[in-house]
Amino acid sequence: MSRILKSKWFAKSIVMLFVIAFLIPAMNYAVKAATTTGYDRGYAGGRSGYGKVYAHGIDVSSWQGAYLNFQAIKNAGYDYVILRCGTTYGKDSCFETNYTRAKAAGLDVGVYYYSYATSVSAAKSDANNCLNWIKGKKFEYPIYFDYEDPSQDWLSQTASKNICLAFMDMVAEKGYLVGLYTGEYKSKTLLMSQICSKYEFWVANYYDNTYMKED
Repeated sequence: MSRILKSKWFAKSIVMLFVIAFLIPAMNYAVKAATTTGYDRGYAGGRSGYGKVYAHGIDVSSWQGAYLNFQAIKNAGYDYVILRCGTTYGKDSCFETNYTRAKAAGLDVGVYYYSYATSVSAAKSDANNCLNWIKGKKFEYPIYFDYEDPSQDWLSQTASKNICLAFMDMVAEKGYLVGLYTGEYKSKTLLMSQICSKYEFWVANYYDNTYMKED
């Protein structure tokens, strides 16, 4: 079983801490055996579940600009980065550069996709976009479906579950380790026990810090 506690880079002054552990006792969501979700294909992250910090990382998108110093991030003790590959409205303008630089710095890499989908068909379109953008790349951490936009709040629990699973099922079918990312508040409105019986879960919390920029 696994758990990821995540704090999100919200603007240019936020760095987040990922903690993979049972650090949210109220959330007792089961995750299937790792061999059914992609760890047998070489993924390294997200599988501790022993009540301790397993790895530290940050998430990165174009919000942080085009000149992040990934070597400085690595030297500061971070193990991995989760890169935004894009949203429903298009590919993240910094994704390719961030991926190349993160890999060059020796960081493990995962991806998140921010979705505005309010239907299963839209979620499937999102999945196709994501698959096109990540094709040919190697990831040590999951591909996360970021489901938290206020435009989705009016949907029923069943509709939200179906949207999340439509995206994640399509990406998982291509051999990727997949997870759901959302905020703690949002997670309480979702059918998490059903979603997390198949996939990883990344819950957002927030920590203030600074990040590294290249000169």
